[in-house]
Amino acid sequence: MSQTQTGARTIFRINGQKVAFASDCSYNITHDHVPIDVLDKINSVEYAEVGYTCNFTCNTFRVPGMSPVEQGFMPKLEEILTQPELTAELIDRITGQTILRVVGVKLTGRSGNIGARSAGTESLSFVGLRASDEAGD
Repeated sequence: MSQTQTGARTIFRINGQKVAFASDCSYNITHDHVPIDVLDKINSVEYAEVGYTCNFTCNTFRVPGMSPVEQGFMPKLEEILTQPELTAELIDRITGQTILRVVGVKLTGRSGNIGARSAGTESLSFVGLRASDEAGD
């Protein structure tokens, strides 16, 4: 058995609910740094940690009756200010181990494409407060 994580052995869930027809996910976890520049030095003297961000994108096939709004991932317009925070997870189907968990998730954007000779797709963009993997936070 391959030890490499593949799409066939990965389950994508939001709030414990499997995201149906998801084709791929990508994520970014960033530690933001700024250079500390001082007089009389041409180079930075250090990089100071100033922030942490995490976001991810999920691509899905567009299936009528399964919109992100209907699935509870995206709020209706009148609910934007009161939308709940979600939890997203990538889980190894074989071992049951969570390989990525993002808490405090909110859907920030949605775009799609339907072509004459192709399957309809959507791309969902999310932000999260904190991400963890097998090693923890």
